[in-house]
Amino acid sequence: MSRPLHILLRYVVLRCLIVCWCVALLPVLLLSQLSSTRQTSSTRDTLLLTISSALKDSLVQLPHQFVVTGTDSLQLSPGRRLRAGIDYRLNYRNGTLSLDSATLSQVLSDSTAGKLLRIQYSYLPFRFQESYYKRTLVVLKDSAGRDSMKVSRPRSSFDIDDIFGQNLQKSGSLVRGFTVGSNQDLTPNSGLRLQLAGKVASDLEVVAVLTDESTPIQPEGTTQALQEFDKVFVEMRGSDFTATLGDFNLDFGGTEFARLSRKLQGAKGTADYRMGFSNGNVILSGAVPRGKYVTKQFQGLEGVQGPYRLSGKNNERSIVLIAGSERVYIDGELQTRGETNDYTIDYSIAELTFTTRKLITAASRITIDFEYTDRQYSRSLFAGQTSSRFFENKAAFTFSYLREADNQDAPIDFAITDSARRVLARAGDDRNKAVLSGVTQVDSNGYYVRVDTLLGTGQQTQFYRYAPARTAQYNVTFSNVGFGLGEYVRESVGVFVWKGPGVGDYLPIRYLPLPQAQQTMDFRLDVSPINDMKVSGEMATSNFDANRFSSLDDGDNTGHAFNLTLGYAPRDVRVGGGSIGSFELLAKERYVNRQFSFVDRVNDIEFNRKWGIDSATSSNEELQEASLKYLPVPQIVVGGGYGRIHRGVALNSNRMEGSLLTKGEGLPSVQYFLEKVQSDEAIADNSSRWLRNKGSIEYSFAGLTPSFRYEGENRKISSLSTSSLKPGSFRFNVFAPGLQVEGLGPVHLGTDFEWRNDNLFNDGSVIRESQSFTQAYRAALSEWNNLMASIDVTLREKKYTPPFQQLGNSDIQTVLVRNQDRFTTLNRGVETDVFYEVATERSARMERVFVRVTPGTGNYHYRGDLNGNGIADEDEYEPARFDGDFNAVTLPSEQLYPIIDLKTSLRLRITPKQFLLAENGGVSKLLSALSTETYVRVEEKSTEPDLKQIYLLHFSAFQNDSTTIAGSTLFTQDINVMEGSPDVSVRFRYAQRTGLNNFTSGTERSYTRDRSIRLRLQLLNEVANQIDYMNRIDRLSSPQPSSRLRDVLSNSLAYDLSYRPEQDLEVGFRLELGKSTDRYQTPELDADINTQSLRAVYAFHGSGQLRMEASREEVRLSESVAVFPFELTGGRVEGLTWLWRVAFDYRLTDFIQATLNYDGRSEGGRSPVHTARAEVRAFF
Repeated sequence: MSRPLHILLRYVVLRCLIVCWCVALLPVLLLSQLSSTRQTSSTRDTLLLTISSALKDSLVQLPHQFVVTGTDSLQLSPGRRLRAGIDYRLNYRNGTLSLDSATLSQVLSDSTAGKLLRIQYSYLPFRFQESYYKRTLVVLKDSAGRDSMKVSRPRSSFDIDDIFGQNLQKSGSLVRGFTVGSNQDLTPNSGLRLQLAGKVASDLEVVAVLTDESTPIQPEGTTQALQEFDKVFVEMRGSDFTATLGDFNLDFGGTEFARLSRKLQGAKGTADYRMGFSNGNVILSGAVPRGKYVTKQFQGLEGVQGPYRLSGKNNERSIVLIAGSERVYIDGELQTRGETNDYTIDYSIAELTFTTRKLITAASRITIDFEYTDRQYSRSLFAGQTSSRFFENKAAFTFSYLREADNQDAPIDFAITDSARRVLARAGDDRNKAVLSGVTQVDSNGYYVRVDTLLGTGQQTQFYRYAPARTAQYNVTFSNVGFGLGEYVRESVGVFVWKGPGVGDYLPIRYLPLPQAQQTMDFRLDVSPINDMKVSGEMATSNFDANRFSSLDDGDNTGHAFNLTLGYAPRDVRVGGGSIGSFELLAKERYVNRQFSFVDRVNDIEFNRKWGIDSATSSNEELQEASLKYLPVPQIVVGGGYGRIHRGVALNSNRMEGSLLTKGEGLPSVQYFLEKVQSDEAIADNSSRWLRNKGSIEYSFAGLTPSFRYEGENRKISSLSTSSLKPGSFRFNVFAPGLQVEGLGPVHLGTDFEWRNDNLFNDGSVIRESQSFTQAYRAALSEWNNLMASIDVTLREKKYTPPFQQLGNSDIQTVLVRNQDRFTTLNRGVETDVFYEVATERSARMERVFVRVTPGTGNYHYRGDLNGNGIADEDEYEPARFDGDFNAVTLPSEQLYPIIDLKTSLRLRITPKQFLLAENGGVSKLLSALSTETYVRVEEKSTEPDLKQIYLLHFSAFQNDSTTIAGSTLFTQDINVMEGSPDVSVRFRYAQRTGLNNFTSGTERSYTRDRSIRLRLQLLNEVANQIDYMNRIDRLSSPQPSSRLRDVLSNSLAYDLSYRPEQDLEVGFRLELGKSTDRYQTPELDADINTQSLRAVYAFHGSGQLRMEASREEVRLSESVAVFPFELTGGRVEGLTWLWRVAFDYRLTDFIQATLNYDGRSEGGRSPVHTARAEVRAFF
């Protein structure tokens, strides 16, 4: 009986959808199309027709159907206009024209009449078949032709390959739908996500990712490979060309001054060509950059793995990093992103954190190149590069052009007034002149008040104090002007505190962003006159306009640079018939004009360190370098080099280097590098002498690899005028032995030790500053007897000498541990997972901020200004069960505190039936019916100075009001009886969670405990029963008053009955009774809750499902109150609430699915609220 019902519903659904389409959507589309047609001339057509006798008694088929009524016009060439309905008749639906026979005869008989007819009309761009059908009637005859009959033959089924072809691999979906409700307007929903790959022709391949959805989801920077959700592009590849439209990466290499690596949105084309004696390639791109390029360099902090906050070019903090654009270096070496690698990065708040595998100390030199968006001006980039090779690839010419510019007339997140334009025009290239006052005076309900005060010098001044009230008359915008250059410090979002001149980082000003434009043109020639020799010459010019609003200071916009390089690398040089080895000679000369601007990184990662440069001087730069490497045998390399750099009279630096490298089978691996740098900087009055040594040796034998590393530097900075020693002078030595153990089967072991002595300038001389000792241990066990384990431990202690302790330094301990184990045994009857990670880093107190979102998608709503202070306080937001229009987000405050961060968890699952035989009876049978799972997770961020209190898990030091930034502990214990049995099963659960969060607004301590029993019983195949009992405590306490504080004790009992008379039909009933008491309120507030719900679910076998639900909820409070905790009733309002819902989804074909949802509710006697959603989704 289910099959006829199934078929009937299928046809009913199909016809309902067709009717809905025709009645609801088709007229709207036709009207909108008609409206757009009448508003544009692009759909009007003109047809010239020659009058002849052949037109008698015949129809003229126009090129278009659906001619718009009243738009037709027929005119003979001398100017005679034909009359509609008299001289001609036009079928507007089919687009057929018939001329009146009398009119036609008259025109043909009149020799003076023109014979050229001009037909003009407007039309709708539709074309339909005359008939649509699912089956056709065909006549079949028997073999003798004596009998025949008509049968219905279905059309060949439509397949998605009819659209895309069979050679394309495709996946994705197309969504069209709408949402409408009694408290919201009709909102269309649409989405397209399509991925294609394959050949569309024998020599043409296409790869495409298309979407019309806006996905502002930043991928998490915790993995080595990123999933970029919003990347959309179409790429076509031929044998000699590639064309890309959408999101792509543009990389220019092979030059000194026109290097480029950008993430772009736009178009890119590449082509290879061959003609005559030349061959080469061309790259052209026009796009919108996703961000601006900037590089940042800073020293690490002792014992701090992060986070290190990144800022924009002008120290802006409100930036968003472009995912995947960063390149992170430590001591000049490129690092790898990922939780199990070197670093993680939070793109949304621009924070960089290093993992426990990469120790960060005060000696760590960190460099990061990245792109960021600040949403100031729309930006465009045009780039082109062509390379041609001649004379059998012995010569190559490369031309590059780059232009990147802001559109000064298209600001994004701000508006430019006429007064702002005048300020920008007068500012020239000086950003500090492009400022406006950040102070706005209001009548009332401001955030700041103005206060008069006296400075220590007796000078009178004014400042602004955060004091939101109706009497406050100022709103103030603050800008970061740099460390120690301002008067205010930021305490939290919107809250700035005055500290005095030169003490803060902020001022009450508003910077106007300067729109910029930059161009670079580069020419490069590479020639190989003989084998093993290469000569390269490059010349470039640039133009950088720092302020497109102003012509002031434009005299220094243009700069130029050139580079000349000679490389000679003869192999197996023979003298007197014998080989003396190989050589590598490199000579380079580079000149860079001081006005020349770089579009990307040109210099080495540690260019300033390489040349001993401490000050940022803007002068013409001349650089000469030469190096020679000698390879007596391929396993040994001896090298040396000399270089110098001049920046006018401001800088003169000379460096010499020598190196030794041995590496080969059976030989120890040896590396040694010696460098001496002498630099003089007139502006800083510095004369520097810097000696650097670095070497390592390791040798592998019998599965052991012992190693030793040494590094030492000695730098003396003295005054050019007085020759006295200056700050910045230092000396250090590092001794680091190590041992790696391999060849122990699945076991891998390693250890390293490091002793470091640091000497710094103090009181006129370089003396011992500190001693540090670092220990690193590594062990890994791959799959072995169902055991897998890995552990990395790094311990470091840095002790300062008394002179430097008196300067405020204190001894620092660093602990980095990461341990991950998994063990299964007894036929998977016992499963254990252990995770432990601890690191010393920095953290900020978090601040809870409420952000407005689309109604219905949030979790909170604003109750209004309850205290009348004109400020939306945190206490005035409450959780919302339905129609929330705010979400709570936590943002880090400005100040960072040194902390120890601990994360650890344990999971233990025991299933005795996996290793005990129930047939043995007795205890074995009893235990086989049981299974348990225990889960413990502890997280703690603490400023506890005694680190071992945390990493040794002394829980008495956890969740401390004075030291904990954020901490939580979760314990869950499940005991199952007959787990997985379809007839009867019982689950006992105990769950407890404690937490403490030290927000900027105050400390919150939470406690939740759940004790529950679940009984599942199925005595008949058609009837299933489930009974749940739960006892719950939900407590939130804080020293600060808040409506969110609670101490809720609740007990609830729920019974669920499910009846399934047949496989495709289920009818269910649920009854729940509960009582909750908020013991925080005085007097205690009780809530009695009872709910009843009915549901019916019908499944269309393999096609879809229809679900209908209706619920009644009743809440009775012991006394009527205006506000009570959300958790007391689970968001239910006082009184009687009705909820009803219908959900229907159906697969119309193999790749088209329709979904209909209707929700309704009436809360506490209020007017009903209805919401309906419809959606059709096509899968490819």
